[in-house]
Amino acid sequence: MSRNRNQAGPSSKTSSIPQELTGLDLKRFNNTKKNSPDVRVFARRAPDDHSKLVLICLVTGFYPRDIEMNIRLNRINIESQISSGIRPNADETFQLRSSVKINRNHRGSYDCHVIHSSLTEPVSVEWDGKCLNCDPDSQQAVTAGVAAAAAAAVVLVVLIVIGYCICKKKSSDGL
Repeated sequence: MSRNRNQAGPSSKTSSIPQELTGLDLKRFNNTKKNSPDVRVFARRAPDDHSKLVLICLVTGFYPRDIEMNIRLNRINIESQISSGIRPNADETFQLRSSVKINRNHRGSYDCHVIHSSLTEPVSVEWDGKCLNCDPDSQQAVTAGVAAAAAAAVVLVVLIVIGYCICKKKSSDGL
């Protein structure tokens, strides 16, 4: 039994696939590069309301692009998050930034929860409760303390000069 040349058998289909793929950039076609995300959580004072903080989760350096990230309170996703959207980095990795306004005095466990294909399990980074620019009162106190110390030093120098002049006058009057 002979085969017709126009019939495509299994061997003719598979033999043409490698020839088609040799022209492709196989590295791009089958990209297995994976970079794990660097996760950071921090807070800043809300510019429009000093009773609130802006809690920020920054995830950067990850590849591939797809990622899931949420800011959570007591392990429950916060709904009112504002996202930058996924953006490219110069090194061909990606970054994502999300933020949410929280009450300055609210107590609870805030964290940034990240799921990415480069991770064997999700990562959660807890916020340490610190704020990067939230202590203007303590900064003002330091400034006020330095100013008070400088004023006290000036007063002390003036008193020493006055005391020296009085002593010198008394000693010259007594002679």
